[in-house]
Amino acid sequence: MSKFCTGCGKELADDEKFCTQCGMQQNDDGAPNTAPMQPQNMPVDDSKDKRKKKIIIAVGVVVVFLLGCLLFAGGGDNGSKSKGGSAIAVKSEEMLNDYIRDQGTAESKYKNKKVSITGQVQHKSQFNNSNDFNLTLELKQAAGRTYAIAIDVPADKVEIVNKAEEGKFISVEGKCVGVVPQDDPTKISIQIQADKVNQ
Repeated sequence: MSKFCTGCGKELADDEKFCTQCGMQQNDDGAPNTAPMQPQNMPVDDSKDKRKKKIIIAVGVVVVFLLGCLLFAGGGDNGSKSKGGSAIAVKSEEMLNDYIRDQGTAESKYKNKKVSITGQVQHKSQFNNSNDFNLTLELKQAAGRTYAIAIDVPADKVEIVNKAEEGKFISVEGKCVGVVPQDDPTKISIQIQADKVNQ
C-alpha cells in the first residue's frame, strides 16, 4: 500500500518521516497514509482582486476627468480671470468688439461685474452730467454707431487723469456699469467705474 504526504500529496516510501517535496513531517503512527491529501499550496483565485483593481482604476479615471471638466468649465467669462479670480481680465478692444457683435450677450458677460481692463488712452475729458472724469480707452465706428469704452474716474482722483497720457497704455480695475444711455442714440458708451488705475 502506498503512503502519501499529508501536506502536498506526493507519494512517499513507507519509512519516510519527511516529504522530499514539501518537507512536511509525516505521522509516526506507522499506519500508511492511503488517500492522497489535497495539496495545501493551491493556486489562489485572484480574479476578484483583479476585478476590484479594475473598478478602482476606472473610478479614479472618471474622478480625474470630472475634476478636469470642472476646472475648465469653472473659468466662465472666456476663462480669463485675474490672478485673484475676482475680476474678468479683458483688453479694451476685445470688450468693445463683444458689444459691437452682440450687445445683449456682452451686457450679460460684463455688466455689474468686476473687470480688469487694459487699453490705450484715446481721449481725456470730463463727463457732461457729473464732476467725474472720463478716460476713453477704445473708440470704434461700426454700423453707423460710435462705440467707446469710457473709464469713470471720480473727481477726487483727478491726479490719475492728469498723469494719464493719450496714446499710452493703462490698466484699470473696477465695476462695469455697461451701456450708459446718451443724448445721441448713435453713441454707445460702455462705462467702467474705476477703483484702481495703473499707468
